[in-house]
Amino acid sequence: MITTETIGNTSEQAASVLEKWVNRLNAFVYSLQKKKKKPLIIYEAKALADLLWEIRHELLTDQRNAESAMGILHTPQGRAILDACVKAGY
Repeated sequence: MITTETIGNTSEQAASVLEKWVNRLNAFVYSLQKKKKKPLIIYEAKALADLLWEIRHELLTDQRNAESAMGILHTPQGRAILDACVKAGY
């Protein structure tokens, strides 16, 4: 049975996951900038981090549900950037 407590908990969990990815992406962007790597991947990773932060805010202000918030992590573009981040060790 789904209760309002469960829904709130799911939103908090999703917000926590998004925040962790934002932090990982920001560390990834910083390392790429420090190594003077390709500007396109830096731009895309930073844009994804900003988007995730906005989605996290919408989630916490009840403007978005947890499923749609987490869906951004599974888009092809998002997945490619997150994979590059993980491969780099972040």
